[in-house]
Amino acid sequence: MQYRDVTIQPAMAIANAGTATFDIDVTQPLTQIEVVFALTNAAARCPNLPCHTQITRIELVDGGTVYASLDAAQALGDFAYNAGKYAPGWNDERANSGQNVTIPIRFGRYLGDPLRNFDPTKLRNPQIRVTWINNALHLAGSKTLGIRAKILDGVAGASSCLFTTAVRTFLTVAAGIEVTELPTDYPIRRLYFALNTGVPVSPSVITWARLDCDEGKFIALDRSTWELAEEAEEIFGTVMLRNWYNVNSLDWRETWLGITHIVVANTETAADYVNARVGDDGRTQLCGASNAGVALALADVETCAQGALPHSVFPIVFGDPMDPATYFNAGAYRKVKLNLTQAFAGINCTILVQQDRPM
Repeated sequence: MQYRDVTIQPAMAIANAGTATFDIDVTQPLTQIEVVFALTNAAARCPNLPCHTQITRIELVDGGTVYASLDAAQALGDFAYNAGKYAPGWNDERANSGQNVTIPIRFGRYLGDPLRNFDPTKLRNPQIRVTWINNALHLAGSKTLGIRAKILDGVAGASSCLFTTAVRTFLTVAAGIEVTELPTDYPIRRLYFALNTGVPVSPSVITWARLDCDEGKFIALDRSTWELAEEAEEIFGTVMLRNWYNVNSLDWRETWLGITHIVVANTETAADYVNARVGDDGRTQLCGASNAGVALALADVETCAQGALPHSVFPIVFGDPMDPATYFNAGAYRKVKLNLTQAFAGINCTILVQQDRPM
C-alpha cells in the first residue's frame, strides 16, 4: 500500500509550557500521525529528562469528543508494540545538548493498512492537541513542536480505526485489588496498564490481572503478570534504546524499559572504562574509572539498553493482532472489570484500551 508524508504543522517555536491544538486539514486517510518535539539542555546536565518526559498529553479530538488520549511515554510504548521497534529520537542529558523525539500514533494494524485507518473527512473538526510542561534544566525558549502524518493515496477511508486512550489513573497501594470498569462500546484489541518509570519492574508492582465480565459470568483473563510479561515478550520481542548520560561513577539512570535485560556502555575517552549493572527497577547503574584508576566524574557515557515493556507499558493481548474477528468483544457484556492485584505502594498506574472503533 502506498503512503507518503505530509506536514500538518512545520516545526515551530513554542512556549516553555503550554497546550497547542492543530487542525488535521487533509482529505486522504491517515495511517499514522506524528508529534515531533525537540529541546536543548541548559548549562547543566539533565538526568532522566529526555523529551518524552515533557509531553503530558496527546489527544485526538473532534469538538468535545476525545478519540485518543495518552501521554508521550504511553504513546511510545504503544508504538513499540505496534511497530516492533522503538520510535526515532535522541536522548541526551549532557549540558547544552539537543534532544528530540518523534512520537508516532498509528491508526491501523500496520503502516499502510487499507482496512484500518483514520479518515478525517468523516469528522466535523478533527484536531490533534498536545500539552507539555517545563523543567528548569532545559534551556528556556528552546522547544519546538511539529506535526506530520503519513497518508494513503488512492484508498477510500476505512470504516474502522484503532484508537488508544487512557481510561483512568490510580495510585497503587502495598496490598489490595484495584477495580477498573472498562468501556464496552467497541471491541478491544489490546489493553494496557502503564506505570511511571523509576519504579520496581511492572510485575512486581501489579502481580495479578483478572478480567471479569458480568460479575463472574465469564472470566476472560486470570493470570500472573509475570506470565503475561513473558507472553508479551514472546509475541512482541525486545526493543533497544540508546541514551547519552553525563555521570559520576555509581550513578543510576533510567533505561526507559520496564524490564531491562542488558546494557552496553562506553565512554568518549579512550583511556576510561565503564561497566553497566542492571537494577531491579529497569534502571542501570554505571560504574567506571579512568586508566589511572580515578573514579569517573561527570563523564560522557553512551549506552544501548535492550529489554521489554518499553516505558513500563504492560500489554494484555486479545486474539490475533491482525485479525479483528479475534479481538475481545466487550459489547457482549453489560460490565467488564479489570481487577489488578497490587504489591507496591505509591506508583501511578494508568489503564489504557486500544479499541477497534468505527469512524
